[in-house]
Amino acid sequence: MRAPVVAVLLALTASCTVAPPARQDVFRHDPYIARHYDDGWDEYGQFHLLERNFRDPNLADDSQFGLGLELAGAPYGAWLGLEFGLWGTSSDANWVRWTPIFRSFDEEDLDPGESGTRSFEISLGARKEYRPFGGPFVIDAGLGLAMVQLEEATAVGPFDEDSDADVGLYGHWGVFLDLAEPARIGFDVRFVEGTEHQVLGRSVSGDYLQWSLVFSFFY
Repeated sequence: MRAPVVAVLLALTASCTVAPPARQDVFRHDPYIARHYDDGWDEYGQFHLLERNFRDPNLADDSQFGLGLELAGAPYGAWLGLEFGLWGTSSDANWVRWTPIFRSFDEEDLDPGESGTRSFEISLGARKEYRPFGGPFVIDAGLGLAMVQLEEATAVGPFDEDSDADVGLYGHWGVFLDLAEPARIGFDVRFVEGTEHQVLGRSVSGDYLQWSLVFSFFY
């Protein structure tokens, strides 16, 4: 099933050079930092503060805080762009405590009887952007493939930890407000479907629904 998805993404990417019918569909922004060379692409980054809710109730903790970093770009005049993302979440993290996202669980993290879950994700896909009526609001949407790794640890009895990765399909949409030419703030909703993991001797799903507060900048 994944081979047709990859073929669709490649076909969409190849169509990026087709001229758009309307100016508001064009990726075209002034760079955040003056370039010393022109590579023919508009490029920007997005920093996500996110809440991820896994759909499998068998996970030890199905609601997690996380961070995400996306890099996106498109050739000048293209109506479709590419996006690449790195994502991390942890059941032991929150809005003011980020360090658990970047390290695995150990025995000191869990009290007797407790369990914890982490996830790491790499994603690659195509992105479409639209500015209604030429105003300050921008709508975007993306579709692609995501490799999700789940890690689960438990101190119910002896400490035990296990992890597994699988590939699924992701989609997202967001709304952004231009603060100034190089910067935006917005809201994004994202999902992953089609993953299955074997952790601690049982089968669980890494499919999720998440929302995030996004800070975007062009460079």
